[in-house]
Formats: sequence, structure tokens, C-alpha cells
Amino acid sequence: MFFPKRLIVWAVLLVLSLSQFLLYLPTTTCTTSKGLRLCAPQFTVTVIGGSNTANEFIGSVREFLRLISYLTIDMGWSNELTDPSVYEDENLVDTFQPDKVFELNYFGFCKRSNRSKIYCTSNQNYGMDVLEVLVRDVGIQLGNISTTRSNETKKFGDSLVLTYRLALTSIRDFLKHDKHSGNALSKALIGTPDPNVKDQSPTKNYSKGVNLAYILMVFNGMVFYLAVLELIVGFLSICVVSAFGGALSVGKRHRLFPILLKFSSSILVTLSTLTLLCNVIYLIALKTLEPDDVSVAGPDRAVSHTTGWELLQVNVGSGFIVGLARYAIQWVLLLLAFLAANHYKAKSKKSDKCTENESIPTSPDSMEK
Repeated sequence: MFFPKRLIVWAVLLVLSLSQFLLYLPTTTCTTSKGLRLCAPQFTVTVIGGSNTANEFIGSVREFLRLISYLTIDMGWSNELTDPSVYEDENLVDTFQPDKVFELNYFGFCKRSNRSKIYCTSNQNYGMDVLEVLVRDVGIQLGNISTTRSNETKKFGDSLVLTYRLALTSIRDFLKHDKHSGNALSKALIGTPDPNVKDQSPTKNYSKGVNLAYILMVFNGMVFYLAVLELIVGFLSICVVSAFGGALSVGKRHRLFPILLKFSSSILVTLSTLTLLCNVIYLIALKTLEPDDVSVAGPDRAVSHTTGWELLQVNVGSGFIVGLARYAIQWVLLLLAFLAANHYKAKSKKSDKCTENESIPTSPDSMEK
């Protein structure tokens, strides 16, 4: 009965390790529009307006994108295209329209409208950065409405995201090292302060926005690589459990496999904990840009908690829920891995010698002596 018990222990560990790894598959969705557009997002984001400042900002961006759309259509205009319907609103860039929902995942995102997905695409190593997702969507749509570049939408998106990153980094470095002594670039970016107003610091407010966007970019890049590392360790955990089961099947005790089993399970849970904490922190940060529910909190309370930049409506996606289930399974796997490793680890040489000495039968002569 000793061998079947070992086999049952290994089977339970293998099932748990396979289950937690299969639950990583939803994190690889939202990356392509070919075939089924499967997407299990961590978060869903919609651009809305919640305050006068936010509404004015969104309105200005929409008008700017409308102008860029017209210029793109005109620059790519063909003599064969004479239909004036190309200038209608449904053919223009609609990134900041309230009916468009962006489903964010580690490796890509999907854009949908009225519960039907428009497209899904990879976000390379940029993670779930909302600003970069919006910039990439603008680039993809500009590629779609440009008749000369209609087959290069992905390149359009990549180029616009790269431009955004370079511009953000350059502006941040400029604000960090510039003495703001009234040069032309400072005036163009920040404006000239009113000498009649005391304690006015436009540079400080502008720098806050730039630094926030930069931190968002770096943070999501870190979370992306952390998710990739967690996925790799999850696969290695299956390999270690399989090797541990092979050692148990031959009925031998080993020192190495129990150590590897405990180590891989501990690293996996540690990485999963870090990723989950990062997702929770990111969710809280996005929720600060969400308008208060006036109908629930009341108008006075909603106004008192407003920040003036309520731009987004954020919801937890199905991928986040799956991640919680995977995290629970990994903790169960960790507990059973430690119990199995401690129970089936190899005995020390000293204990083996003692066992051998106890098992040697003694002769009558030695007993007399």
C-alpha cells in the first residue's frame, strides 16, 4: 500500500500544478483578431466625462482627433475615391467616444462597441498602460482611414506609441533639468505665469501630469515582465512536480526533488502575490480617475471628493477573477508541496546507519560478552 499512497500524492500535486498553469491561458488572450476574438481582460476601461474640466478636455481631444482624421483622409486621398461619406463621423477616429470599451490584458487589448469586438491586437511589452492603449488605438484608426496605408495599421499604432514614449521621456527630462528661466520652450509648454498672482506654479502642475504618465508607463512595463516571469515559473512548476512523481514511482527517496518542489512552489506564490498586488494598486489608481456615483453618494459628497479629472470608468474583468482562482490554487499547491516534500525527503546518512545497525542480528556469543 506504500506505493499507491505515493502515487495518489503525486497525482494530486500534478492535477493542481496543471490546473494553475491552464488558468494562465486567459492572460494570453486579447492579442489577435484572427479567428475567435477571445478576450478575458484584467480591466475594462471607458473614456467618459465627470466634471467640467474633464468634459472640456475630452471635447478638445475629440475635436483635435477629428481634425487629424480629416487631414489623414485628405493626405491619402485617391482620385478614385469621390464619395463624400468618408468624412462622416463613423469613419473618423472615435477613441474618446463613450460607447467604446477597451478590454486590457497583459499582452494585448480589445476594443469593442455595443458588446461586439471591433478588433484585438498585441500591445507588445507595454502592458496595460491606459494612455498607451489609447494612443495605439488612435494610430490604428489613422492607418484605417488612410487609403495609402490601410494595410499598415499595426505599424501606424507602433509608430505613434513610440513617438508618445519618446516625447514623454524628453519632456520629463526637460522639466527635470531646466531652470525655467523663461526660455521659449518653457513658455510654449507651460505658459507665462501672471506676475500679479502670488504662489502660482504652472511648472509644478504640469510636471505632475508628465511624471504621472511616466510612472504609469514604467509601472506597466514592470508588471508585464513580472507576468511573463510568473508564467514561466508556472510551467517549470509542472516540470518539477513531474520529476518528483518520477522519483516517487521508483520508490526511492531523494534530497534534490523535495527541495526543488518547495522552492518552485514558493517562488510561484511569491511572484503571483507581487502581480496581484500590482494589479490591485493599478486598479485603485485608475479608480481615482472615475467619477463618483452621485445617485448613491449624494451630490454634496460627490462634489467634495471630486479631483476635477474624472475621465475613466473602470471595471474588473473576467481575467482578474480567473487570476484570483489561480492564486488560491497556488496556495493549496504550496501547502501540499511542503507536506509531501517533508514526508518523502531522503533520510540522513546517520539515521540510515542507525537503522542498519539496529537491523543486524546479534549472535549468542556476542550477547554473552
